[in-house]
Amino acid sequence: MAKPAFRRGLTVEFVNRLNEMYQVGGWWRNMVEDKDFLIAIRDNYINIYFQGCSVLKLSWSLRKKEIIREIHYKYLLKPSIEDSPYIGFGKAGPNLPPDLRSIFLDGLDDVGELKRAVMPYADAEKKGVHDIVVSGKNPNVLDLEIAISEGKSAPRIDLAEVQEYTGPSRMVKLVFYEAKHFKNKELRSSTDQVPVVRQIIRYSKLIAKNRDSLLTSYQQVCRNLTKLEGVGQQNSERHAILRDIATGYKQLQIDDQPRLIAFGFDKDQRDGANWKPHEEKLRNALGRNRALFAGKAGNIRLGQR
Repeated sequence: MAKPAFRRGLTVEFVNRLNEMYQVGGWWRNMVEDKDFLIAIRDNYINIYFQGCSVLKLSWSLRKKEIIREIHYKYLLKPSIEDSPYIGFGKAGPNLPPDLRSIFLDGLDDVGELKRAVMPYADAEKKGVHDIVVSGKNPNVLDLEIAISEGKSAPRIDLAEVQEYTGPSRMVKLVFYEAKHFKNKELRSSTDQVPVVRQIIRYSKLIAKNRDSLLTSYQQVCRNLTKLEGVGQQNSERHAILRDIATGYKQLQIDDQPRLIAFGFDKDQRDGANWKPHEEKLRNALGRNRALFAGKAGNIRLGQR
């Protein structure tokens, strides 16, 4: 049977084990209670994000009945090494320290040290996404780097947020966003064919095509997140919405019209003659309600026009 293009959710066993770990304390509880981290649920595994980087992967071993932790070695390099951080080269190659473990973090309990180790690897767009999530203006972000399979490729949409409809409606929509730094060339074109617009149109078709699996998956994500101890305490507003979706009190809908976020410019760049034609192309192509611009990413308010 072919693997579905999109699937999200954790098993009950996985959630229960995470809750046991939360009660014990240590690295998992430290990450859950730190608002700089975002817990993103995948297909029976979790990615933990900081500064837009997927720092840690937690997966569930059905055979061993235990959680497997995986992290790229670069995120474990100590940000401050007592001796010189440089490695000399001899005729036989690099002169590595006798104890290689001395240049790596001792563990994951010290989340502050882990953050410092990750920060050098976050580019401007990743940092911008992080600022959007942790600014306090967008507490309802649900997911990052949403990959939807399309043949051999899996395009990644930057983030998704749950948004409540105004008025008495019991509807909640999941809205997707593509974030670009002002310097990204995909925001500009000498013709009417702007690369980022083509990208968003592609995403729109993918979302519409996979609407049912997206809906089923994110309903399960809502159920999982409401069951994970400590997660709701860090974000009471989002938790209330997710709980209403999980219990069926509110109906989740998938919005298949992704928005664009552009950030990272100053006043002169924003008002300059070089940028204005490109801005108009983006607004004309996407509609003014689907193009969000702010000099600082942390000033972006998702869902507001």
